[in-house]
Amino acid sequence: MKDTSKFNFRLSFMLLLVMVASMVLAACGSPAQQTAVTDVATAAATAVDPAVGGTTPTAAAQTGDTTPATDDETAIDTTAVVVGGTPALGATGDDAAAGAGGADCGVTGELGPLEEVADANPNGELVYNLEQEPENGDPQVSSFVNEIQFNSPVFVPLFSLNEENQPVFGGAESCTLTNGGKTWTLTIREHNYSDGKPVTANDYANAILRSCDPDVAGNYSYVMYDIVGCQEFRESTVDAEGNEVKLTDAQKQALREKVQVKATDERTLEITIKSPVGYFAFILSLWTTYPVRQDLVEKGGERWWAKPETFIGNGPFKLTQYSATRISYDRNENFFRGTPRLAKLRYELIVNEPRFVQGYQRGDLDAVDITGESLRLVQGNEELSAGLIRAVEASTFYIALDNTIEPFQKVQVRQAFAAALDRELAIRQVRQGVGKVAGSFLYPGIAGYQEETKQTFDPERAKQLLAEGGYPNGQGFPKLILPYRNDDDLSKKLAVFYAQQFKKVLNVDITPRATDPVQLVAARKSTKPEERPDIYLSGWFQDYPHPQNWVSLVFAPLPSNSLAPLGWNDKEYLDLIQRADRIADVEEAAPLYAQADARLAELAPAIFTNHGEVLSLVKPYVKGYVDYPGDPLGLARQSESIYVTNEKE
Repeated sequence: MKDTSKFNFRLSFMLLLVMVASMVLAACGSPAQQTAVTDVATAAATAVDPAVGGTTPTAAAQTGDTTPATDDETAIDTTAVVVGGTPALGATGDDAAAGAGGADCGVTGELGPLEEVADANPNGELVYNLEQEPENGDPQVSSFVNEIQFNSPVFVPLFSLNEENQPVFGGAESCTLTNGGKTWTLTIREHNYSDGKPVTANDYANAILRSCDPDVAGNYSYVMYDIVGCQEFRESTVDAEGNEVKLTDAQKQALREKVQVKATDERTLEITIKSPVGYFAFILSLWTTYPVRQDLVEKGGERWWAKPETFIGNGPFKLTQYSATRISYDRNENFFRGTPRLAKLRYELIVNEPRFVQGYQRGDLDAVDITGESLRLVQGNEELSAGLIRAVEASTFYIALDNTIEPFQKVQVRQAFAAALDRELAIRQVRQGVGKVAGSFLYPGIAGYQEETKQTFDPERAKQLLAEGGYPNGQGFPKLILPYRNDDDLSKKLAVFYAQQFKKVLNVDITPRATDPVQLVAARKSTKPEERPDIYLSGWFQDYPHPQNWVSLVFAPLPSNSLAPLGWNDKEYLDLIQRADRIADVEEAAPLYAQADARLAELAPAIFTNHGEVLSLVKPYVKGYVDYPGDPLGLARQSESIYVTNEKE
């Protein structure tokens, strides 16, 4: 990511984000980055940023498996279907999925009209600390949380998420599936932009095409790769080795025309995806579908999104002021849900945490997000602690292992390392008490989360397992290097703590080593075994609240999936996620995802350490907000629902 501050990791409502976006692109060459974070930098973090060291597998990359099966797992067929750049979803033809023959898209209901609230101040203003100015507020380019919290009040995606994190109708009012579940036909509701111009299907079509356009260079293009032609268009200017490819305007236009997104009339949008999948409605709830108007982009120039006269959308608010210190909005009287409850929304841009906590104490700010550095102060202050919100965020941190090498080829050794780690102690001593113990990958609250099979701290069992793996009391265990980011103090502390734990419990020598972040990315992606790290810190932040975004995307056991730990190769796991990803109803698919999550915990291709935690301070007169994972005020989803009472002076 661009940097490692708490702010840059503060949740993806989906959600969930580059550890150094510019560095990743330079090191990896592919514009299709995911939300994995190698050598994670912040304990209280959540993110919506593309990955460090992860590229989306292409169909061509799915052949020619050269990764040996480990001694405890079965080699798998690597010619599995690729859907939209995500690994092996396993669809089997036009009749393979729910939705064939004109069925609905599994989306029901809508957020409904905004009702008046008796205690709401009709002229109320909410002041929230965004902390840092967005680097790019263009919805088809944005990846950091502050960028999405900036543009979300101005736009509405095709689908919204309700309080249960399920897709409901947003800019679209109906949807049907045909072509065996591959063609999505959406009817755009009759509504207007804040300047009174009608929103059309073509506006949404152009927005999605912008997400796939290499000239726009969106950081989250990859989420649209299920759409036929999108990946080919987006990646057309870079070859497999990361070298620039020059295309003529005619060649680009030909690729653009192959992207299967089109408006068939003013209110009908048609999208064709490669194979039927159960999670596509969640994709259409992302900011990448915000209906940006091309006329305003062209009128406003490179920073069109920072100008009130061109940053015009169909959402509950309209931009009125943009500066390096303050961003202001007024309610959009044309909003289709009704009158937003706040008259004004203001973002202050204060990076210094002690300073913005003081601003909250004085009443200059109504809500702020904090890190562990302020937690002790807040807990010791009765007034501050009364406004503290703590919630598990949609993120999981872990230690990834190279499953191709001795000793981690052996499941007993991986399990020994998983049992040797005192996760509670790490949170208490290193992470300033912020975070929740994670014994598996999925986080509490998402479909498929399970409690039955967890990695837990058990020193005696760890020693026994290591002996069963051929290294009694660590004898003969090779010396390994644990690289960490040289620009982040937390990464260093974590690496040192983990190395000490493994030495204390298993009597193995693992040496932490400060490493340049760019070199970490290059090493993680290297095809040369001697250059790849044997053990490294990583993490995942939710893009969208569907388990496919977790167990399928990150840990699909395919040699082309650079997000997964090297050599992770389990046929049963692959079968589980293939079956689950084809099921339209996420609750119906949840037991399969739960089995996959349990298998990850059991076979331990990675050591799961903790989930992140959201820490926010909110004044008691702030009401009506909807708490989404990692976004407690719902600023990225339902800013129109928030209000302040007359108690605010």
